[in-house]
Amino acid sequence: MCEMKPDWAGIWEEGNRKWMNEMIIEHGSLSKAWDEGAEGYKEFEDDLKYSNYLAPIKKVLLSKPETVLDIGAGTGIFAIPLAKKVKNVVVIEPSQVTLDLLKEKVGADNLTNIKSLCVRWEEVSEKELMELNKGKFDAVLSFHSLGGIADTIQSLRKMNDVCSGFVYLLVGSSEYNQCPDYKNLYLQLFKKLPLSIPDYACIYMILREMGIETNIEMVDFCMEKPVASIDELVDEWVRYRLMRKKVTKTQKIKVKNYLSEKIKEMKIKGDGLYFEHRYKSALIYWKVGEER
Repeated sequence: MCEMKPDWAGIWEEGNRKWMNEMIIEHGSLSKAWDEGAEGYKEFEDDLKYSNYLAPIKKVLLSKPETVLDIGAGTGIFAIPLAKKVKNVVVIEPSQVTLDLLKEKVGADNLTNIKSLCVRWEEVSEKELMELNKGKFDAVLSFHSLGGIADTIQSLRKMNDVCSGFVYLLVGSSEYNQCPDYKNLYLQLFKKLPLSIPDYACIYMILREMGIETNIEMVDFCMEKPVASIDELVDEWVRYRLMRKKVTKTQKIKVKNYLSEKIKEMKIKGDGLYFEHRYKSALIYWKVGEER
């Protein structure tokens, strides 16, 4: 009897196609989604002081890399702090708008050791990367950026092939979308259940079937940001939890009612109200050359 194995790469790619289709419906195209998303980076970066979002950098630096490749680098949230600790950083970012913001920050910090390519990961060749770095990279990372990458197996193999040290992937967990109260609210707001997309377990299984045994460490991300009022809390919640720039007046009332019920569960410090956003991601990493 033939044993049927799950098509992990197919499951991952189909789930992300659904997510990308929603992005296209909302923004018109994926490129527009990336460019419009750049507008929110400034606010997100301002909020970093209230979170532990940069914690994975410590893990990357433990192996003392001199050269780092950052795939889907955004505005350099990870690349710029790393550039202050290592010899050279190369970033891959498909959105020119986002890359322009990164370059502004690089200039403001007087950094001269960051090179960038405005290209999708699937479109850049190993040869081009090796020439840019004058050899393989000590560390390759893709933090919360695998969702927009197609041809998963080939993309992961290329990350492995251009690295001489460790590859690090930060991949989300879908558990926060499964809370019954949240699912009910989402259904009220948008007449559908929140999209359930594959998470880190799928990437782990793809790598295993590629012959790459990995380490996994769960990272508990938390942001605790002070807000002035319930209305400000609603605005924060819409942006960070619902991932929307705006909602209708009726939808906003539903969110406000939901949060008013939950307010007693939220953290109060002193006399202030805090917006608390918690979620888990998995840091998947391996040493190149130690594959099965």
